[in-house]
Amino acid sequence: MRLPWPKNVSPSFLEDVLVVSEGIAMTGKEMSSAQDGGPLKFYWFDHDSTDAPVVLTIGKTACIYHFPVASNVAFAGGRFWVAYMRPTENEKFKLSLWSWKPGDKEGRVEDLDSPADWNSHLSIAAIGDHLCLAYHCVTDHQYPGSARIVTVFRKTK
Repeated sequence: MRLPWPKNVSPSFLEDVLVVSEGIAMTGKEMSSAQDGGPLKFYWFDHDSTDAPVVLTIGKTACIYHFPVASNVAFAGGRFWVAYMRPTENEKFKLSLWSWKPGDKEGRVEDLDSPADWNSHLSIAAIGDHLCLAYHCVTDHQYPGSARIVTVFRKTK
């Protein structure tokens, strides 16, 4: 089946795709004139619709080359979840957790109180209504430096 892809949306980097019984969720970035490209976006194709997808902006991410430092998409507690490293002032980063429930107009973002670094690979999984995020992170803020595996467990809400 052909997806109703909008003409003005052209992601250069698809980050992840998740198929659930209600539809297809994708994350990706559209390239811009900036070196790291545009913000990470979320695309939702509802199986019961032939309309163009819902397109939401997750936010600006840290990048390794042009690739966003973001997790795969998980579905738990009736919401889609994506973790990402968000750049802040002074070249620092925050680990952020974005979620969206189909039907909502916007997603929501929460900064987590966990170590953050641009040189990470995030992985998120769900069991029931619980999330587990795992990633590696430089712990001494020196590059290269000592790294450790960080895990974050959260109940969805």
